[in-house]
Amino acid sequence: MFKVLLALALAPFAFARPQDYGPAPGPAPTPTSSAVSTPSAGANQVIVQVGPGGGFTFSPSDIQAPVGTLVTFNFGASIPHSVTQSTFADPCTPMSGGFDSGLTMGTTFSVNVTDATTPVYFFCKFPAHCGLGMVGSINAPSSGNGTNAAFTSAATAIGGSESTVPDNGPQTGGVGAVATAGPTSGTPSVAGAAPTSGSSSSGAATVAINSGLAVFGMVAGVFALAL
Repeated sequence: MFKVLLALALAPFAFARPQDYGPAPGPAPTPTSSAVSTPSAGANQVIVQVGPGGGFTFSPSDIQAPVGTLVTFNFGASIPHSVTQSTFADPCTPMSGGFDSGLTMGTTFSVNVTDATTPVYFFCKFPAHCGLGMVGSINAPSSGNGTNAAFTSAATAIGGSESTVPDNGPQTGGVGAVATAGPTSGTPSVAGAAPTSGSSSSGAATVAINSGLAVFGMVAGVFALAL
């Protein structure tokens, strides 16, 4: 409960740049017809749901995939999230040269596994989401140092001390898994294809502008009840 309250408390900082962050974390939204449909997965594709049910998780979050597998992240249409590559040592800090979807919603974002021996760690950079445990991995070891469970524990240990990460839009590239295009709407494209006209990481802006005052009021109410 404390971490959820902390996430809500950080909402005003997010609204300082609504074009970057959109609405703050809150209760699971009521499903609407605008939700993105789940793409079908093939033999060489893994579909990951981002923030399913309004929660702060990736599902699945512990992915094992051989070289050539396309890992496609499916973003819902209600709360902005990101898939940002990091390192085991710094769960909530973007990795230099890593991939980044940028904060987005109602889109898909794909990375292609290029080295199955290199663990790939990622997180959501919306304020407080990583500290709430919204992290995942590709080809992390199943035991010993560097497991997905250990990575998640390291992120939640940061908790409210998580630094705010600026959103500079999508970043291609990556280590161990590579993105060749930013988020796209509709059916996921094959790795290497050019971005489509539906590419977008700015969907958060409209929601932020329309929802900022309402969420700020909700935060005030929650803390008033907590006192």
